[in-house]
Amino acid sequence: MDSPLTTTARDQGSLLEAILTSVGDGIIVFGRDGQLRYANEPAARALGATSMDELLATPLGEIVERFDVMDEEGNPFPESRLPGRLALLGEESPPSVTLRFRIRATGEERWSIASARPLRDADGNVEAALSIFRDITHLKKAEEAQRFLAEATDILNRSLHLDEMLTSFAHLAVPTLADWCVVHRIGPDGAVQPLVLAHANPEKVRWAEELGDRWPPDPNETTGIAGVLRSGSSELYPEITDEMLVAAARDDHHLEVLRSLAMKSVMTVPIPGRDGVFGTMTFVASESGRRYDERDLELVQELAQRAGFAVENARVFAEAEDRAHASLVLSHVDDGVFLVDREGVIRLWNRAAETITGLSARQVIGHQLRDAIPGWTAVEALVPVGATPGAGDNPVQAVPLDLGNGEIWVSLSGVGFEEGTVYAFRDLTAERRVDEMKADFLATASHELRTPVAAVYGAAMTLMRTDYVIGDEARTRLLEIIASESDRLTRIVDDVLWASRVDSGRLTLAIDRVDAAQLAIGIVSAARAHLPPGVKITFEAPESSPAVAGDPDKVRQVLANLLDNAVKYSPDGGEVELRLDAQEGRMRFSIRDEGLGIPPAEQARIFEKFYRLDPQLTRGVGGTGLGLYICRELVRRMGGRIWVASGEGPGSTFFFELPLSEP
Repeated sequence: MDSPLTTTARDQGSLLEAILTSVGDGIIVFGRDGQLRYANEPAARALGATSMDELLATPLGEIVERFDVMDEEGNPFPESRLPGRLALLGEESPPSVTLRFRIRATGEERWSIASARPLRDADGNVEAALSIFRDITHLKKAEEAQRFLAEATDILNRSLHLDEMLTSFAHLAVPTLADWCVVHRIGPDGAVQPLVLAHANPEKVRWAEELGDRWPPDPNETTGIAGVLRSGSSELYPEITDEMLVAAARDDHHLEVLRSLAMKSVMTVPIPGRDGVFGTMTFVASESGRRYDERDLELVQELAQRAGFAVENARVFAEAEDRAHASLVLSHVDDGVFLVDREGVIRLWNRAAETITGLSARQVIGHQLRDAIPGWTAVEALVPVGATPGAGDNPVQAVPLDLGNGEIWVSLSGVGFEEGTVYAFRDLTAERRVDEMKADFLATASHELRTPVAAVYGAAMTLMRTDYVIGDEARTRLLEIIASESDRLTRIVDDVLWASRVDSGRLTLAIDRVDAAQLAIGIVSAARAHLPPGVKITFEAPESSPAVAGDPDKVRQVLANLLDNAVKYSPDGGEVELRLDAQEGRMRFSIRDEGLGIPPAEQARIFEKFYRLDPQLTRGVGGTGLGLYICRELVRRMGGRIWVASGEGPGSTFFFELPLSEP
């Protein structure tokens, strides 16, 4: 009887076969003629055969043709460098290599570590090669998944802009994880909208865009993208059959486009959001031929979770950015804006509101409106509050606000909403001042015109009388009245016309070299011919004054106007001095008088249009209030500046400067 530890050769062969079959590594033996001589069960499964017998009946070359063999980077691997081929050439221990195998029939990829050794006959000649390959597909897929998750997480965290982030992610998924990657979400109108679509082939992108435009997902569908958006549950379709495409197609053209996409396998997973499902990610395998399984689904579900966190971060950032932009806009608009809550407490007070009212945000925010803004109680009932901005039901109302340190006029309106009322206002104080000055101007102009017109009319009517004889002396005096008052009328009309030209932009200047001293001498001579009693004009200039760059007529007009003003505002007489000084590339003209002077509070306003220092004519000084405004605009447009100085005592000095002309 045999010992338990002894076996026959046949038994040993059976035991060896059982061992080789049970190991996880694939083992094959093939001869120099390319025929397989042995293969175990794992080898048959790995090489796509249904049994060892089928595998042994297939030539090795035909088996190799079933696969695309690549290195770890995905580059084609030469068949001549396979360990088994090297073993047939006599290498005792060819180096083991890590290989990627893509099954051409299905597109599935597998990974193996392959090694080999030669088998020699009794004479030492290489008769066959023993090739061993260990399947490490799961290990490699796990490594690839972790690497992909790390790269995807990095991309998702790299940007806080939603579109940029999702676009970068989709292009990472193609082609690492899919041939297609599409991100959808439900839009405000309830329609399913594609946010990102990625594919390596631009032509395929065009087809997919046509698919989405012409046949968008039905939001009422219970499966597919709309179903995942509604249910929050993932969907996996390991294999897309033509029957499935026919069932999904809405018409023949739709079916044609679906077939052109050559979809083989599809996964759709939800992207979680703070209020439910934010959107979906759809991964499509087509040209690669890969088939998705549960492991792939687990990977993209983990990816969707990370995308959900990133999306929420992006949305929070976008909301903060919107608030920052709104705050920035409110801080830079000219209109004052403030928010009052339902309890009447001020919650927002922008920079323009501070500037217009002189009340800082610190002074008013958190305080009752009636307490924070002096004078609000008096105007509150006048302020219109509408329900919708821009709807026309809240007309702007001009109201005065007495802020304690002075009254301002504002155009004010409000819009009510659930949390309170937003008020907007604009400072009308300057406009109202202009309106008042216009009214003063009209009154003054009427008076200014009425006086010379009455004088001209009276003198003319007297000359026309026939009931008595007018002597030569009286006739001459009446004609002088007509001439001087007509000249006065001309100056008034000229002021109005000049102001009109300045405002309309029709004013033209011809800049030239101007002999300032010679021009000033002519103006002084003309002014001396009509001086009132008690007024004396003096003139002082350097012996050799340089020329200035300006329009001769406009320079003459400014000088004549300022000199005329100095004489006019010296009703009690005194000296008027015109002086020229060249300094640092500019010529300074100064006109000093010993007249009425200008109060410091008024000096900033005298160059405004229609402004008159003595609007009630208490000192009998007439004028339209346009002369200094015209002087300012003419000097400014010739590249100069104009200002006034007036102290506590009588008199004032007007200055203006013009650039010197280049030699």
